[in-house]
Amino acid sequence: AEYMGGGVAAAWSASNPLFCAACDSVFAKETVFNAHLTGKKHVKAAAAHARGGPSQRLAELRSIACNEALAARLGAALATEIEATKAHIERKQARSAIEIAAEAAAAAAADAGGGAAGAAPMEDDALSLSDVDSDEVADNPLRLPLGPDGRPIPVWLFKLHGLNIKFNCEICGDYTYRGPKVFEQHFSEARHLLGLRALGIESSKAFVGITAIEEAKTLWS
Repeated sequence: AEYMGGGVAAAWSASNPLFCAACDSVFAKETVFNAHLTGKKHVKAAAAHARGGPSQRLAELRSIACNEALAARLGAALATEIEATKAHIERKQARSAIEIAAEAAAAAAADAGGGAAGAAPMEDDALSLSDVDSDEVADNPLRLPLGPDGRPIPVWLFKLHGLNIKFNCEICGDYTYRGPKVFEQHFSEARHLLGLRALGIESSKAFVGITAIEEAKTLWS
């Protein structure tokens, strides 16, 4: 082919005598280049070029290319932070109303320096070494739950699932549940349902989230 290129790349061949700045193209032969100069396409492009059209477009393309390259480099440099942010947002979007309320209650309790009704941080319990065998202390000093491999789960996973927060349910006989997910599930489990029946209350969605006996009786009446 006689035509050797075009587009932004051709601009770097401006020193080539067979380069047409108006059409942003490079030609292989002088005869083809000379014939091109008399063509309608070139005449029209030359007129636009004289008004600054192609030059402005070329500047725009170069600016876009620079911005895209900069964005790609920033994306690569911040890949870890971006993925962590996405994972954090996905976790927040996947939380139930009870988990959100429990987390807010735990945060409020921590700020106030005291316990919240039905939920309290468990860091002190988790870090307590009293009444624990020395062998257990050596293998699992934080008394973390065991994973499928029989080893303590990582601390970050322990906190990710909210297992550092405990929930007391008076209806279940002051039974303590670890983590928002387990706490939410227990409202439809046998222990809680039997506790409601013992109070003469039939379970319904209206009682989900209620752990105090007096509050349940008031709602039932």
